Amino acid sequence: MTGDIRLAVLGAVRIDGPDRGLDLSCKLPGYVLRILALRQGEVVPKDRLIDGIYEGTPPQSADAQLRAHVSVIRKALEPGAAAVVSVNGGYRLTLSATASLDLAEFEQDCRAGLTEVQDGRWREGERTLRRAVGLWGDLTVPDPVAAGVHGVINWHEGLHRTALENWVEAQLQLGQAALAIPVIEAAVESDPLAERFRRLQLIALYRAGRIDRALAEFTRLRTLLAEEMGLSPSPELERLHGQILNHDPALAPATEARPSPAPAPRQLPARASGTVRQTDVAATTAALARNGPRDCPPIVVMAGPPSFGKSTIAVEAAHRAAVDYPDGQLFAAFHAPGVGAATAHEILGRFLCDLGLGAAEIPRTPQERAVRFRSRTAGRRLLIVLDNVSAAAQVELLLPSEPRCAVLITARTALCGLPQVTHRIAIRQVTAGESLSLLESHVGRSRVRTEPEEVRRVLQVCAGSMLALDTLGARMAARPDQRFSQVAERLTHDGTRLDEFEVGGRGVRGTLALRYGRLPAEARATLRKLCYLGAAEFPLQAVAALEGLSLVEAEDRLDPLLETHFVTVARVADGQTWFHVHELTLAFGLERATVEDPPDFRQETADRAYGLVHSPSPHTQLRGDEELAR
Repeated sequence: MTGDIRLAVLGAVRIDGPDRGLDLSCKLPGYVLRILALRQGEVVPKDRLIDGIYEGTPPQSADAQLRAHVSVIRKALEPGAAAVVSVNGGYRLTLSATASLDLAEFEQDCRAGLTEVQDGRWREGERTLRRAVGLWGDLTVPDPVAAGVHGVINWHEGLHRTALENWVEAQLQLGQAALAIPVIEAAVESDPLAERFRRLQLIALYRAGRIDRALAEFTRLRTLLAEEMGLSPSPELERLHGQILNHDPALAPATEARPSPAPAPRQLPARASGTVRQTDVAATTAALARNGPRDCPPIVVMAGPPSFGKSTIAVEAAHRAAVDYPDGQLFAAFHAPGVGAATAHEILGRFLCDLGLGAAEIPRTPQERAVRFRSRTAGRRLLIVLDNVSAAAQVELLLPSEPRCAVLITARTALCGLPQVTHRIAIRQVTAGESLSLLESHVGRSRVRTEPEEVRRVLQVCAGSMLALDTLGARMAARPDQRFSQVAERLTHDGTRLDEFEVGGRGVRGTLALRYGRLPAEARATLRKLCYLGAAEFPLQAVAALEGLSLVEAEDRLDPLLETHFVTVARVADGQTWFHVHELTLAFGLERATVEDPPDFRQETADRAYGLVHSPSPHTQLRGDEELAR
């Protein structure tokens, strides 16, 4: 069990763990960490890091020095909490739920505080923004432009300025003018022509009873504007000057708005039309149903390969079970399309807000948030849906202890490392009948029944993928004149096959690309080679022959592809395991090969794959479509 680890890059650069701390301020490893934190979750190329941490021309030994700097950071990080990962000629900083980053906390507090101020919740906003401003510090990098962080730094500086302005505004609304004046005057000294701070300065001095000083500052500003820019104060400042002269009652502090009680959260996404898989929906609904008293909350894990419709089933089952959970339904997606992976820390913060806590009341660490979440869910009947989970560690902190709550989790694996699970539901491949029903729900029965042979060919390519069926059906529904024979013809061409499964920026290609990008480079290369085998079953010996590896090495190479369902087990016969690659994965793999592999290499791989498909050896021989049909 690892302890909490905290990374700081605002001002001082530090790595603090349960038993040790390391100060990297003004040191090259510290600049490396700051750049990685500013681009947290992204891969920063080595040359960017090298150019960014040196002023002027980097030394000849810069590459070796960079590796040494990264080694210093890695040794200070708590295993399992944070890591600097080498990826494709660069480095990426990744944080788990047990790690925190002051830059992320600053951003979160700024967003929360600005929302509270906009809602008129001045007291909460003042507390939250005070905390954000307190976190702020220098973000200097020797060469931010070369490091690719110039824009990011400017954005954070702008966010800090906005937070500072709104913090002072909240202080004034709460009658804390005397406390606000030193902050305002420091900002004015830094930028004498900053209009909003000048406005706040006049209001603060007026409310503190220093009217003569307020009028003198206005006169000083008017002179400065005329001399420096040939301008006069804005109409808003002129109007404020008149209000001060006339002791306008409107300058008195506003009464703080009283926040209304938080409504019960109803966060379930809309149901999908034409939902199939009724057996799976019914089993999931039954697992969530309240059937008398219980000692612990039902924790239901629905597991299956990607694109098998887990999310659709989960949403439908949650809607059906919602009647048993009148205090609300919470929903969070860990891997949403086009969005980075969410963390338990972030989701707990959002859930606590949704359950009525103000931003200032939300604890800083994941463990403290989990404790508060369990307290907040106690005595309530809540349904919590956690979609697209990739590991048990992601959800451990999100499980309530209240028996009247329930949790529904969708994942690609059974999450065996989660001992609290009470029900496991394995999602199978869509049957031919279900595939037909889903297609009919999109384009109509008569259109499907008119071309039965062409529909069969189309369904063969979809191979039970709910995502493929949904996107293809949606495309054809928008093109009522398109015939299945036309679609079937387009699906025979590798170059256009995946285009038929894209609609509204969503589709099979994007889903596969997201998983593909997370594979190790060697596994990606193996997948591209396997796709040259075509729609055939292949044994482990064929993988070894294709890659030039031993059987043990080939097995290791297949592991990440099996874990991510790019390759599946087709059958086990005569003590030998046969594998298979989905039809649409074949098309995707060949697309990537065209982009990533040189022509000579592709031809060599294709020739070797052809030899394996037609090999007389029983150890490497593949079972192709014709043999499977017989």
